[in-house]
Amino acid sequence: MRHGTSAAHAVLLLSLFPPLAARFAAVFLRERLSVLKMIAIAFGVMGAATLTLSKSSGARLQPATF
Repeated sequence: MRHGTSAAHAVLLLSLFPPLAARFAAVFLRERLSVLKMIAIAFGVMGAATLTLSKSSGARLQPATF
């Protein structure tokens, strides 16, 4: 049995840091996120997930993932 994570999964996790930072800034620092910024963040996360999971040998992009 193999344990651990692949490089593709690590990249996917790293790509989630900017949206999480934006969300925490909005909640804790009361920074305003415009609709355009939220849409851009969503597209960025979806793009990173699509590229990362499509190149990965073990990962499959499932509709239930999102």
